[in-house]
Amino acid sequence: MKKLLLLLAMCTLNIGAFAQSENLHNLTNPQKDLYNEVNDIDFYGVDYSHARTIGATESTEKFVTAFIEINKLFISESSKYNVYKYFNKNNVTMHIENMCEKQNEITGTISTDNDNYKLDFATIKNMVYGYDVDYQHNIGVVIIAEKLNKTEATATYYVVYFDNMSKDIIAIYPNKEKTKGFGLRNYWARSVYETLHSIKGMVIGL
Repeated sequence: MKKLLLLLAMCTLNIGAFAQSENLHNLTNPQKDLYNEVNDIDFYGVDYSHARTIGATESTEKFVTAFIEINKLFISESSKYNVYKYFNKNNVTMHIENMCEKQNEITGTISTDNDNYKLDFATIKNMVYGYDVDYQHNIGVVIIAEKLNKTEATATYYVVYFDNMSKDIIAIYPNKEKTKGFGLRNYWARSVYETLHSIKGMVIGL
């Protein structure tokens, strides 16, 4: 219930920003049951290319390394970061290497003092359009990182479902999770792990 209330609150906060450039009708309540009716997906990993950090002292270079290592957890620790289980899919094509390469393109400072930093719909749409992979299924899913707030020990993400051929976005689910752990990778990886745990509740409204 707590996560559902948080989800509803975040949807309310973000719809105003998204609606500036796109009608959000059905983006958080699509007609298709994405959790139960969609059988196969292409999973793109976690995209940190537009994420911003608050209260963190590590350099951009160290964060980029951590971002790549977090994405690799979907392979190296697949029993814990179990995409098949949390997305309820038997057939998932992973594109983790592609996402790792994309994180290497991050340059400049990623820190901000803006507590209200948010990604708008146009930015998310452009990010999705930029995914150039040899997809295998109709539906793609990516977790897009927005804000890594060390001061609050939280991280915010968008779980985005999209049509692989047209790159049209089908649904967006905002999520905010607590994070903890030792070491830069483990600290922020915790919030990704918790986001995976929240997938079912996001999509079918539990």
